Amino acid sequence: MRILHTADWHLNHRLGRVSLKEDLEAAVRKIAGLLDEHQVDVLLIAGDLFKGGETREQLAASTKFLSETFTPFLKRGGTVLAISGNHDSEPFFETLRDASGLFDRAEVDNDIHPAGRFYLAPNPRVVTLRDKSGSVVQFVLMPYPTQRAYLLGEKLEQYSSIEERNRLMLETYRHRFKRLEETRVKATLPAVLVAHAQVRGISDSELFQASDQHDVILDSVDLPDHFVYSAYGHIHKHQPVVAGSKHQLYSGSLMPLDAGESGQEKGVYLFEVQGKARVGDPTWLPLGGPALHVLTIAPEEIEGLEEHFPDAKSSVFKYILKYDPQVFPDPFILHQKIRVIFPRWYFGEEERIGNETTPDATELAPARSGDEMATILEYLKGVATYPSEEDKRDVITLAEQLLTDETLTAQWKG
Repeated sequence: MRILHTADWHLNHRLGRVSLKEDLEAAVRKIAGLLDEHQVDVLLIAGDLFKGGETREQLAASTKFLSETFTPFLKRGGTVLAISGNHDSEPFFETLRDASGLFDRAEVDNDIHPAGRFYLAPNPRVVTLRDKSGSVVQFVLMPYPTQRAYLLGEKLEQYSSIEERNRLMLETYRHRFKRLEETRVKATLPAVLVAHAQVRGISDSELFQASDQHDVILDSVDLPDHFVYSAYGHIHKHQPVVAGSKHQLYSGSLMPLDAGESGQEKGVYLFEVQGKARVGDPTWLPLGGPALHVLTIAPEEIEGLEEHFPDAKSSVFKYILKYDPQVFPDPFILHQKIRVIFPRWYFGEEERIGNETTPDATELAPARSGDEMATILEYLKGVATYPSEEDKRDVITLAEQLLTDETLTAQWKG
């Protein structure tokens, strides 16, 4: 049985003013191509299929995209197994699983689940598949540890802090995992683990959009190595879950999704199971796709940027303009030049040198100083309130884009 491991698709994700929807869908289509090229039997998606917080229309469009993209694979007998991650909507997974003709609970025949289906797991479960050659493999599906996923409507016992809540959730995770192994997994058949979790020893800096609610951390005792392969999601950099391991792996995301992923190679893992064992080591298959660059730019470097970055039009950019305000009292024209070269910039900030005081690190580049546009931005940065820092950044970025649009500002000022 040939199996492809991927994770952290985050469909519909955007970086500030830049939507990554088309880039992510292009990467998914590449994966669909790899399924045919390598005659894959099972596609594993180890959590975070969606970015989270989508509108109903966005989810409907994504569902249609997934159906159109993978129906040919399913029709030839391929199977997709996807677990929910911390960014996925478990209720939406449940709705798709229960109501859709593509994503459903197909009838089990003698403990074997039929191939040619798209299985969604918002709760821990075991799916057993048989390929065309007759090989049988068990898949232990462990979604991200949340109360809804693991307690089946029950309430977590009282806790007094986030740390206490996470400790209790870890205990619940261990209990459900142990129960699955004891009651559903057969020792006579090979088994693959699919999980979405953070493992102790992985740097916090590698977490994507981390928050104090997303810290249920697995320890070494939670990482059994008797599985023929362990497919992990949640960390966006492809790497071993345990140092030196060749069969316990994070596959990483489809493309760089924030500045912390700049320079990372993105791809998927392919492995094969025959009998009760894995055949050789997993194979890394790169996906390519647009890069994400983080640059510090001085005014004298602007003219040579296109030569140094031939992918300037297709890649995503975050930049810092480092300039002397005594030489460039109004940096507006510098920002304009940079943004013509890098049309997919998603965040810009300034670092002033010389006698000027360096602004806060999150301050966006202003429009023309001393006029109404600068006043608006000053209000958005220092006076207005926002639900979160991410919302603040997105609002300011959009405002800056509008206020520096020559057509719009000319109409406004005219």
